[in-house]
Amino acid sequence: MSELIETLWRQFGVEAGEHLDAIEALLAAPPGGTDGPQRIAALFRAFHSLKGAARAMDLFAMEAVAHRAETILGRIRAGSLELTGATADPLLEALDALRGLVEQATRDRRDGVAPDGLLAKLDALGGGKGAGKATADPSKPPNRLHGNDKLLGLFVGLLHDGMATLTRGLDPAALDGEELRAVDDTAERLEIACERLDFLPFADTLRGFRAALAHRDADAALRALQAVAVASARVGRLSGRDAGAAILVTLLADHNAQALESSAARALELMADPRLAEPAVGVATGAELAGALDRVAATLDIVTLPRAAALVRVLADVTRHAAPFGQAGWPGLLADSRMVVERLAALAMLDPPEDLDDGTAAELERRLRACVDGASAGARSGDADAGRPFTAAELTDLGLDAGLLRFLSPDSAADLRAAVADPAIGLCEVTAFLETSAEVASGFVAWLGSRVQAITNWPEFIDGKTWLKLLVASPLGLDELRGGLSAIDPGGELLRIRRCVPGGAVTDDPSAAMREPDSALPSPVPPQRRPADPSAPPAAVAPAQRARQPAVSAGVLRVPGEVVDRFMARIDGMVLLSGDLNAAARDTGLEQAFAALADRLGAGDPGLRAAQEAMERHRRDLLDLDARLSRSVDRLREAALDLRVVPVETLFTPFPRMVRELARAQGKSVRFATDGGDVRIDKSMVETLHDPLMHMVRNAIDHGIELPAEREAAGKPPQATLSLRAVQRNSRVVVEIADDGRGIATGAVRAKAVRNGLVGEEESRALPPEAIHDFIFAPGFSTAEAVTETSGRGVGMDVVRTAIARLGGSVAIRTAEGEGTAFAIDLPLSAAILRALLVEVGDQVLAIPDRFVEEVCGLAGAAFDREINGWAVRHRDRALPVVRLADALDLPTGGAWPPDGAKGDEGQGMVVVLRHGDRCIGLAIDALLRRGDLFVRESHPGLAEVPGVGGVSLLNDGRIVIILDGDALYRLATAAQARRAEGATGGS
Repeated sequence: MSELIETLWRQFGVEAGEHLDAIEALLAAPPGGTDGPQRIAALFRAFHSLKGAARAMDLFAMEAVAHRAETILGRIRAGSLELTGATADPLLEALDALRGLVEQATRDRRDGVAPDGLLAKLDALGGGKGAGKATADPSKPPNRLHGNDKLLGLFVGLLHDGMATLTRGLDPAALDGEELRAVDDTAERLEIACERLDFLPFADTLRGFRAALAHRDADAALRALQAVAVASARVGRLSGRDAGAAILVTLLADHNAQALESSAARALELMADPRLAEPAVGVATGAELAGALDRVAATLDIVTLPRAAALVRVLADVTRHAAPFGQAGWPGLLADSRMVVERLAALAMLDPPEDLDDGTAAELERRLRACVDGASAGARSGDADAGRPFTAAELTDLGLDAGLLRFLSPDSAADLRAAVADPAIGLCEVTAFLETSAEVASGFVAWLGSRVQAITNWPEFIDGKTWLKLLVASPLGLDELRGGLSAIDPGGELLRIRRCVPGGAVTDDPSAAMREPDSALPSPVPPQRRPADPSAPPAAVAPAQRARQPAVSAGVLRVPGEVVDRFMARIDGMVLLSGDLNAAARDTGLEQAFAALADRLGAGDPGLRAAQEAMERHRRDLLDLDARLSRSVDRLREAALDLRVVPVETLFTPFPRMVRELARAQGKSVRFATDGGDVRIDKSMVETLHDPLMHMVRNAIDHGIELPAEREAAGKPPQATLSLRAVQRNSRVVVEIADDGRGIATGAVRAKAVRNGLVGEEESRALPPEAIHDFIFAPGFSTAEAVTETSGRGVGMDVVRTAIARLGGSVAIRTAEGEGTAFAIDLPLSAAILRALLVEVGDQVLAIPDRFVEEVCGLAGAAFDREINGWAVRHRDRALPVVRLADALDLPTGGAWPPDGAKGDEGQGMVVVLRHGDRCIGLAIDALLRRGDLFVRESHPGLAEVPGVGGVSLLNDGRIVIILDGDALYRLATAAQARRAEGATGGS
């Protein structure tokens, strides 16, 4: 039990965070727009899901806040309140409170306290006086659904929380793969919970819903959710808890109303088409009209309007068979039918919906049948009685339900009369449930086509499921027919048959017991204590070991970040091992040994020649193996990196709200736009990029964007535009933040740079604009004349560049005075894998990021010259300052420095040329290992504070690699050179 509860807490934290992020993005969007109703519905569902999650975890403070927010959104959906800035502000306060309560709950595993002032504010806006928890009638204690009340409470909470997600399955065709998996995952969790609690019929209902999702069958999904609503209502009633049935019923009602409105509007439009009365043209229009009417009838069935549904089905059948087209009375009857359809659609939209009165429905149905009878009277081989409709008494005498009248078209009525007239033909009623097994469904269709004649069919809602009933005719006996069905459905749970006997008698009717109400719901008595009932029908109790249907997909797995990091660490070892194999394959030491041996023994020695050929073959095999292994490791690494990436939208989410609040505080009008939210970046980069982007957003609003009056005076619209977008370019991601404000004042930046001593006056005038703009990244640089809450302190842009450089990125500026500014941040797709040059200093392996390495060269000691600022060498026609890497990092050193070229020290030394902007410095190293890809591991906080250290990694032999920060390394190297120069000067 403790493991289950811990799992629920972890799931609660993750899902609550997702809902909170979604709410923030939805609330930050500008009000209005064509997506307004969808946005409000999404907000309503998100707050509702949070409320359900809170109740499941006994977090009553969080539930109270979420419930009040949900109430406000309910008023907005109903049209009694508008979603404006004034309405959104309290909801944003509620969002902040919920974030705090979630953080406390996941940390301390206990409930927090909801701010009284916030609750009062939300109550005032929502028109209520407190949320209050749904409780059962104290005079009627709830029935005991399960022996373990704690486990039952967790289940009810999961059920309540999952309702909003399940309703997204109402339109499965509109869901993408990830959205479909999310709905299926929720249904699967509930299905598993039902099985563990032995609520097997409820589990069957959820399994049917998942099957409908898998086939993207909207009608089947809707029927399944209707059953879920009924089952949830019973769970709530018997447990005394809110299982979410009310909200599901509300959402289903909204969906049904929209579906009815849409299909009825199309049907009415087609019924007004004058071509429907023309025999040559009406057939095609009639078929489309019949489809629209079928959809209307299906919705009327769901909202429980049987008379209206039956009448619409008759009308659909009439138009589908085109029998009355061209009849003299058809246009007038069609006009009357249109008026009735319009009326019943209006009645169905009432709260509660109302059915047609008996008189109206019966009269129009009589006229429709009479019109069809007249049209088809002479079309049946002179048999005047073939087209005559059945009466209720006739159907009863045949052993059929009188309600079948509404499903008998003229054609099916003729088929039924022909079957009754043939003494060798018997009538049977088949009941089939085809939504959970494609194999059974296909077998049943084949059986229908070969063994029987289907006369008519109709749906019947039994135990929360929609079954298909068919009236069939066949010369075969009942046992033979049942045997054919048993071969398709051995358990007899999905296919059943009974013989219809004239006189009203019914034989072998196991389906009658299926009409017991609530039998698809969880039983209130656990199975081990359930009394034996020999009369219980087989449909009432599902087998405990019933095979579960396969899910839509494997689902979405939420894996802790440290698990992914450990996986990446294993791949890191494989990457380095691949590099070692490459080095071994290309090692020429063995070739040199053979060459030396050949010199001693003679090149013509046959044994030696054979050994050399074998060695060459072995070397080629190694190189081929290395190439294949490298490709495999690269593919594995790319696949693994996909586990670390997240949509950049997760980075963008907090900014719309921040922009709105900052702009309002400064009296500015700003439209904030984002684009490219689906571009994916490394998850480790999201948190690192947040602060740099926040600095730039604040600077844009404070420095870049003008007041509305100032913009109008400059001929600009009063509302400024600030955009944040991302775009992927090959293996890099560019994040750009741009505004249409005043742009960077190049002259002001140059003057401030001169005053700060960053550049001389004369030198500054010769600099291009791009170089001047680069001064804004200098520490402590600001052109703001006054300090505000958001800027002017000289802190920000230097932090931006440093943080982005640590991620292996760069920042570029594009600006025009009076038009605006754009900052483009160029980043690698992943910060987890770093291409670096591996070197040795003493016994320590160090990694220099490849982007900072200009080249590696070997220099003799005699090449070093003493200059004013230290030691340097002539390299590529310029003086290259050189310092030992050990001195830059303050590591122990050995040997003389600088090299004593005057004493004839001609030995070669390895120097890495480090590039920093347009400047270079040489770093003398002890040994060069190789270039390689390293997986950057999280380093200890103490190590991260060491100057020059950017991270750590591991070699495949277990040795630690210190990854150096290129920017900091350049500063440390120049400082070490200066110290050496001062020491040499002082010594002389």
